[in-house]
Amino acid sequence: MGQLKSLERRLQKDDTLRQRYQETIDTDFKAGYVRKVDQTELNETRDELQWYLPHHPVINPHKPEKVRRVCNAAAQYQGVALNDKLLSGPDLLQSLVGITFRFREHQIALSADIEAMFLQIVAKDNANNDENLVRTVQRNFYMDDFLKSVSTPQEAIQIYQKVRDVLSKGGFKLTKWIASDEEVKCTNLRLHIFTDASEEAMCIVAYLQDEATLKLTYVIGKCRVAPIRHTTIPKLELQAAVYGVRLKRQILREHDVKIDKVYHWTDSSTVLQWLQSAHKKQQVFVANRAAEILESSSMDQWRHVKGIENPADIGTRGMSIEGLKESVCSELLYNERLSYIKLRAVSMYHGLQDILLLSKVYQREDNINYKCLIHRFRVNCRSDTFLTLQPSITSN
Repeated sequence: MGQLKSLERRLQKDDTLRQRYQETIDTDFKAGYVRKVDQTELNETRDELQWYLPHHPVINPHKPEKVRRVCNAAAQYQGVALNDKLLSGPDLLQSLVGITFRFREHQIALSADIEAMFLQIVAKDNANNDENLVRTVQRNFYMDDFLKSVSTPQEAIQIYQKVRDVLSKGGFKLTKWIASDEEVKCTNLRLHIFTDASEEAMCIVAYLQDEATLKLTYVIGKCRVAPIRHTTIPKLELQAAVYGVRLKRQILREHDVKIDKVYHWTDSSTVLQWLQSAHKKQQVFVANRAAEILESSSMDQWRHVKGIENPADIGTRGMSIEGLKESVCSELLYNERLSYIKLRAVSMYHGLQDILLLSKVYQREDNINYKCLIHRFRVNCRSDTFLTLQPSITSN
């Protein structure tokens, strides 16, 4: 009763607020969301347990003319709130990171909002066994916001019509539609995940690469503070690699587009050695993390990158915007075809395909560094250690 009296006093002092608040009640009454309880029904339920849910107005400072009526299920009576007696149930919300991933997959974007979602129940199954439509609705809504990207204008129009129609049958009205309109080309995609660590922090950065144009696009970056307890840099690098494969799983799970290949990059030779020798007896810390890494990746996906060319290095030590623009990492990632050759060149110990690419570059006289790399490869092919790692490749 205290909240009711407080609301009455507030509305008596502000005629404009009282009028707009009354309009919200009238609108919901006409839509059938609320109804008036007569005295007879009140008398019949007088001896039963009842809960009166207080409500109050909420005003957005950026939209002062709009008033929302909010029910307060956290209000307590004799130390008990309605929320305390309700089961929370499973979390049915989609991952916000996943929705953002899918929203950035293509260049034609769609956005909409469900009108008065919180006052409606659940839309009935009106998809007529259209599995793609059901998946679109299930995976591209966050609360009452719809975010989706498609490849062609025709597909955008089709999605707009289907989603609007199926939700309207369940009582959901989609409003505030926004769309872009650009022709795009779908190609094969490669996922590059870079990891690095320092005494202060660990960092993971992911990029998608278009196989046709070799263009690299930033996907996501994450940082973790290093443990307070002293840990050696190689072990921190290994832990960062663990975070890298976990992030890889999330990216693959949340994207609808097909990612054809995955590459993991680290500037730690020790980490690569630990992964190569995972079948041998190792320290518990190393063995556990190497096992988790190799459960979600294979050795032929791991590559070595120079520390100065590792974009994850920035997250472990920090950098200003001006410094980022001039960093070697930016040059590596955005130099298109040259960056692609660099990315593949440093991975030559992990597959014959990389060597075939280098052999084409070898014909150019100005690629002295790559000539040296190929010469080193030939030398390593003759060593017993390399032959045990790559039995299918010989010096011939």
